[in-house]
Amino acid sequence: MTNMKRICIIGDSHVAALKTGWTAIAAEYPGVEPTFFAARTELMESLEVAGNALVATPPLRKRFKLTSGGQAEIRNTYDAYAICGLRISCALAVQVQKAFEAKQKVGAASPESSTDDALVKAIEDSLQMTMGIRMLDMVRQITDATAIVIPQPSRAEIDAPVSDSPVNPSKNMRWILPVFQTACVRLARQRKASFLPQPAETLSETSLATKATYARSPSRLDTEKTGEDRSHMNCEYGAIVLREALGNLANDPISDTLR
Repeated sequence: MTNMKRICIIGDSHVAALKTGWTAIAAEYPGVEPTFFAARTELMESLEVAGNALVATPPLRKRFKLTSGGQAEIRNTYDAYAICGLRISCALAVQVQKAFEAKQKVGAASPESSTDDALVKAIEDSLQMTMGIRMLDMVRQITDATAIVIPQPSRAEIDAPVSDSPVNPSKNMRWILPVFQTACVRLARQRKASFLPQPAETLSETSLATKATYARSPSRLDTEKTGEDRSHMNCEYGAIVLREALGNLANDPISDTLR
């Protein structure tokens, strides 16, 4: 991590888990200074490129100051950038797959037969429109620094999982996860960035849900909200993801041929 001291982390409410996770692991990374810029995805829509910075309208500037410790603009002065959440989610891939399968009228063919380039392309097309990929595009307009994409966590399972429950995706759909990851890797590489899959240790047996333990006492940007919602994760989850992200950024996995 010697060359990655100043880390800019940009994202939505899921950044809260990373921020609280940092408090638990900061001592492991002396000299590393992460700055968090987080707000609802809708507010992020107001970001614009202006010179060597990403600037925003007053409501977003206010949120940035709260999460970053006083900074209102995202400048090109960081050693590395991480884009978190902003609708980059495996749940989106599931929705696309269902629409793709219906359109193709698969019929008796198994769902796995749709895991081809056409499906990956369909998922890529949907991901292209997310604020997460658009944010990476904006970051690339101000800097060529190392960058990583972190997806939002899958919804957490219930404590006693039932495979057919609407909050616990069926094991029959677990094959979509690597398809989603392939699409994300392609999009990130096209922008000279890398993609960090959700850590395997945090996933349930379905591979499409997060283990219930990580949704207990979740971290949120809106501290007035209480209770679990199965969408936001806690400090423990944030620490796991942040450790992997910092290791990834330090190793700079994108080869010189992609730069």
